[in-house]
Amino acid sequence: MMNSTKSFTSILIVLLLIFLASCSKLRKSWTKEGYVGKSFPRLAIVVINPDPVERKSFQDLVISSFAASEIQVVTDAVLFIYEEVSDSVIDRRVADLRLDGILTVGLITSDENQFISPENYNKFSKFYSHRFTGLNTPQYLAKSSTYVMEGVLHDLTEVHEIVWRGEMALLDPKNASAKKRFLNRMTKELVEEGLIKSTKSPRSSS
Repeated sequence: MMNSTKSFTSILIVLLLIFLASCSKLRKSWTKEGYVGKSFPRLAIVVINPDPVERKSFQDLVISSFAASEIQVVTDAVLFIYEEVSDSVIDRRVADLRLDGILTVGLITSDENQFISPENYNKFSKFYSHRFTGLNTPQYLAKSSTYVMEGVLHDLTEVHEIVWRGEMALLDPKNASAKKRFLNRMTKELVEEGLIKSTKSPRSSS
C-alpha cells in the first residue's frame, strides 16, 4: 500500500513538473529553418501600440528581461517609431540608426492568427506598416474578439528576414499580468534557445 502511494505521488510530481514547464512556454512559436541565432550589438525593441504609457511599460519589461541575460538593446532607438509613416521613412530611420536587429511586440486579433509570410513581409517597414495600420482600424479591440500577443524578430544583418515569431493567447487585451507573462516567456525562449545571444559573449567581443 505504501509503495503504491509513493508511486502515485511520484506520478503526480512528474505531471506537475510537465504542467509547470508547459506553462512557462509560449503557445506557439516558429523559427526560420537553419537559423542558429546570434548577438545583435544594435538591437531595437519596437512595441506596436499607440498608447505611450502602454508602450513604455512593455519596452521597460523587455529591456529588463534582456538585461538579466546581458543582452543590450539600443535605448536611443526604442521610441523611434510610434506612428503611421511611409515605408521609405521607416527604412531611412532604420538605416540612420544602423540597426542590425529589431524585435517587435504587439497585440493582434485572432483572425490574424497566422504566421506572416516572409516573402511578403521580410522588409521591416512593410511588416510594421501592416501591423500598425491593422492596430488602428475601427473595431480592432472589439469585445467579441479574442486576442494574441505576438513577438517577431527581424534580422537586418545581411538580408532583411523574419527569423522568429512567438505568440500567446489573451482573453483580455488589457490584462497587465497576462502581458507580462507573455513578455517573460518570449524573452526566456529567445535567450534559452540562443536566438538572441549576449553581446558580451566571447564570440561577439572584439
